[in-house]
Amino acid sequence: MLYHLIQDLNRLLRAELPEIRLIDFDRGQLQKPERYESILQPAVLLGIPNINWRELAKRNQEGDMTFVTKTIVRLPHDTFLYNDLPIEQNAALDANIAENVNELMLEDAVHQQITTLEGVCRTRSAFYFVNTFFVAEHTYGGYVYYEAQERYTRRPINVNINAQIKPKL
Repeated sequence: MLYHLIQDLNRLLRAELPEIRLIDFDRGQLQKPERYESILQPAVLLGIPNINWRELAKRNQEGDMTFVTKTIVRLPHDTFLYNDLPIEQNAALDANIAENVNELMLEDAVHQQITTLEGVCRTRSAFYFVNTFFVAEHTYGGYVYYEAQERYTRRPINVNINAQIKPKL
């Protein structure tokens, strides 16, 4: 289950968004940014899914799944505003803002691709900075089903026939 979800996400994002330079498990890279300052951007970190299972008949299971993605970009320009700047500097600032917004659009493209997976929907979002990284964190939920394989064990059967017994007529 876990392997298939991660594999599907990886294939989907690599195929549809080749500009993503790193897709990896979330191993705490953002909690220790000084250790991972060389994270390639843009990047997507995939959290390991949590699944709450319920038992069904014949050892089958169904469950509610959640997983987290973190899309990481580094914004190329500062976008602070000064009201007293000359108009030509405001025009340059507008271009910087447009370039930063273009970087941020990747986050939405990642979300759109993930929600193409059947039964997956976003349940929570958070946006924040870590060091020089801008992070868009999304939590997704969905329904999963596990069909157990039937187990059969071959056993020899001994049949003893008693020839002394006569049927009643």
